[in-house]
Amino acid sequence: MSKMRFLYRYMRNSKRETIIVFVMMVLLTILNVLPGLIVKDIFDVGIVNMNYTRIIAMCFALVIIYTIISVLNYKSTFILGACSNVLVTNVRDDVVSKTMKLPMDFFSMHESGYVTSRIGEVSGISSLLSVSTMKSIISLFQFIGVSVVLFSINPLLTFALLAITPLFFILGRRNTREMVKASERAVEQSARLNSKIQESMQGIEEVKNLSVEENEAQKIKRENGELLKLSIKQTDRYTLGIETLAYLGKLMSVFLIAMGGYMIAKNTISLGDYMTFSTYLGMLYAPMQSLAVLSISLSPAIVSLGRIMDFMNEINEDETDANKKVLDKITSIEFINVDFKYSSQNCFAVKNINFLLEDRDKLMIKGENGSGKTTILRLILALYNPTRGKILVNGTNELSYKRSGIRGRISIVSQKVYVFSGTVEENIIYGTGLSPRDAEAMINKLKITGILEQVSLQKQIIVQGNTCNLSGGQIQRIALARGILKGSDVFLFDESTSGLDDEGVGALKRIVTDVLSEKICVFVEHGNELDVLCNKTITI
Repeated sequence: MSKMRFLYRYMRNSKRETIIVFVMMVLLTILNVLPGLIVKDIFDVGIVNMNYTRIIAMCFALVIIYTIISVLNYKSTFILGACSNVLVTNVRDDVVSKTMKLPMDFFSMHESGYVTSRIGEVSGISSLLSVSTMKSIISLFQFIGVSVVLFSINPLLTFALLAITPLFFILGRRNTREMVKASERAVEQSARLNSKIQESMQGIEEVKNLSVEENEAQKIKRENGELLKLSIKQTDRYTLGIETLAYLGKLMSVFLIAMGGYMIAKNTISLGDYMTFSTYLGMLYAPMQSLAVLSISLSPAIVSLGRIMDFMNEINEDETDANKKVLDKITSIEFINVDFKYSSQNCFAVKNINFLLEDRDKLMIKGENGSGKTTILRLILALYNPTRGKILVNGTNELSYKRSGIRGRISIVSQKVYVFSGTVEENIIYGTGLSPRDAEAMINKLKITGILEQVSLQKQIIVQGNTCNLSGGQIQRIALARGILKGSDVFLFDESTSGLDDEGVGALKRIVTDVLSEKICVFVEHGNELDVLCNKTITI
């Protein structure tokens, strides 16, 4: 029921289309019942009495009915397909929005490739509103009409044919259970494979530097081999289920031939009656057969829907912070005996960190690689909560504030700068909430300092995969300008001089001295170029 409620939430805006499709299905039900009656008339009245006029008239009626059925099938299928596309698009939008607001703990536990693969599973639910689904629903209505007609012709033969229908349901249900298990394993393995592929592609430059292309390819092949085994098993379950049901349907057609032939010989039914039974046989078994087949073929979609719902049930930051205070300004940050370890690791990343920062303070954090310097910046950004100890913002535990509010008052210039395809100017003002006109004065000021001297604002940035047509130094300058335009109270610099030449480092110093003099700044650096700017230093 929870899956139905989930789908209904996204289908509410398509009520009008749903009603139209339902009306079309009712009309299709009625129209699909008529050919059997017309065939009976052709045999019992037209052929038996040599009435060719009757035969031609009834055949013409069949052509008209089949034409209307084809038009209604096309229209209903098109509307249903459009609704399916809207459903997938809306669910994908919500899943992406939900994912973007999940806490960093979630991303530290799952590789990015795995996450993107899970988002991609949304496409799998499109088959829930497919043509097969629609025809299965139509078949239920047809079953009622056909049963009434056949019972009126010969109750005994109709009852004999209906007696086998529960077997379709039993076989379908058993195959569905096995199909669901196979689909769950295959979908999960597919996510792992995509994760490994993305991991290798993201590090392709280093892979080539180390000449380990074949090693990476073998790892992917192993994951792909596991997926192949599971996919073959899934195909086996699907094919076996479909063919078992088809075989059962063929046996019943043989049974009808034997029983019908016997009854015709005994004059119990007419040839027209037999042709009606033969025409309607498919419709008689269609509901159980199509529902059984549908339950098997929809198993992957149902599995995907369940996994999407699990994803959507993850608690995001907005939900956790719903009743917390909004932060308007940061005037101080204090770490008190802070210990932290990532949920994916057993050892602590940092231990017993203590410092107090107030307006105008400039802190330098030094330490060896892997000592936890960047982790401290992540804790300041409230990307993670401390394992032990407290972080105070304006003298209040940071857990009392909305995390989005804390980050809104902090800018970071990191080793990994996000740029997108567009102009340099568009990249600079991204996330600042400023229009190009509002940002113009500050950008001109940054030009004077020299931080944007080597970057043309109208230059078109082209991002392709892991590459970009800007140098590392130019990207760092964009990140620094973006942070300054954001108007934050706190500025974090994570190895921000790594891509800058001497002129760029000089421009950065002028920015900190002239533009950020009133702000709290935290630097993580291996070198000593920025030590002169700092009044506080900690070594970890």
